[in-house]
Amino acid sequence: MLVIIIVLGLDVAWCYHAGEDVPSWFKTALLVVAVIVTFASMYIFPLLARFENTLKEVFKNSLFMAMLSIVRTVFMMACWLIPVVVAFAAPQIFPVVFCLGLSGPVFLNALLYDKTFKRFEPKEEADEQPDDWHVEVEESEEETEEDAEE
Repeated sequence: MLVIIIVLGLDVAWCYHAGEDVPSWFKTALLVVAVIVTFASMYIFPLLARFENTLKEVFKNSLFMAMLSIVRTVFMMACWLIPVVVAFAAPQIFPVVFCLGLSGPVFLNALLYDKTFKRFEPKEEADEQPDDWHVEVEESEEETEEDAEE
C-alpha cells in the first residue's frame, strides 16, 4: 500500500510540474485511482482488527467493502475532511478541532464500520446446547412425589 501511495504521489507531482503537457484523461485516471486507494485504505486497519485474513485478502476485502458500501465510505471520508476544512476556515476554533478532530471522526467511522462489518459476518445460529455455565438440575421421582403429597 505504501508503494502505491508513493507512486501516486510521484504521479501527482509530475502532473503538477508538467503543467499543460499532461493529457486530461491521465489526470482523470490518476484522480480515480487515488480516490479508490484512499477509500480502500480506510478499511484496512479495521479489517485487520476484526477479521483474520492474509495480507492479500485484507487488501482485496478492503477494496470490496469500500466499493460495496460506497455511501458509508463517502460519509467516512467526509468525517475526516470536515475537521481539516473547519481548522483552515475558522482558525479561532482550532482548540476545539484539535480536541475533537481526531476522536470524533474515529468514533463516527467506528459506528459506520460496525454496520458495514455486520453485513459480512456470518450469522450466528442459536445453539441448542447450553454453555459451560449452565447446569441442569433434574429432580428425582421421590422428591416430586413428596412435593405432591404436601
